[in-house]
Amino acid sequence: MRIVEYDDENVAIIIPKGFLFKAGFDFPEEVYSFIVQKGMLAIIRKKNFKDALRKLLQESFEVKEEKPKKGKTEVKEEPPSIDEKAVLKKLAKIPYDKRTPDNVLPLLSNGEQRILQRLIDEGKVRFYKRKGVYSIEDKSFPHRKVEELKDFLVVSSEREAQEVSSRYKDRKGEIIGIKGFDGRYYFFLKNIYSEWSARVIDYLRNNKASSLSSISKATGIPGDACKGILYLLLEVGEIMEKRPGYYTVV
Repeated sequence: MRIVEYDDENVAIIIPKGFLFKAGFDFPEEVYSFIVQKGMLAIIRKKNFKDALRKLLQESFEVKEEKPKKGKTEVKEEPPSIDEKAVLKKLAKIPYDKRTPDNVLPLLSNGEQRILQRLIDEGKVRFYKRKGVYSIEDKSFPHRKVEELKDFLVVSSEREAQEVSSRYKDRKGEIIGIKGFDGRYYFFLKNIYSEWSARVIDYLRNNKASSLSSISKATGIPGDACKGILYLLLEVGEIMEKRPGYYTVV
């Protein structure tokens, strides 16, 4: 890093992009700077300034932050910005099991990749190293409306799944659901599940081990619904995954 002349009245600090990105900054971005002591300058994001100032004043005057009463803890989450929402929407369009860095990062500009990293730092997106996929946390879309269950419904989070279960608690006998290996939740009306699962089994009995896309195309069942049917049939042992991504009857 170094300081260079910018114009007659200003200088510029040359900072490596990676260092700035790692520190949680984006660019271009509005910041505050202030002198800590002679030879020491601090830079802070405008959006973080209030919290930092409050903490500094508390420490200066030895003010202890009041702890919330037990049972009444409330954490106020900052809603995603417009730019963050744009990145989250791009991420949400990619199927969960395909949401790997190799599939995601080429779709994002350098700026959007920095926003994605910020979302991870803020806990709005998680990267599961074992699975190698990005997961969108509930707080990223705190007011996302869950659709009505007609024939089938797929939701991405536990909160949404709980909302579906609560909404249709009086119709439990008419609905079947499962959490898939991809982390999503699949719900079906039982009569639809019976009809579609019969189609899948009939197709697999008369064909060699087949992929999800082949089964979906041959049976006319939408891709997401077909995936949920396969998860349920695997669960009850009526089919098996002969090799990764290819299914056959037991």
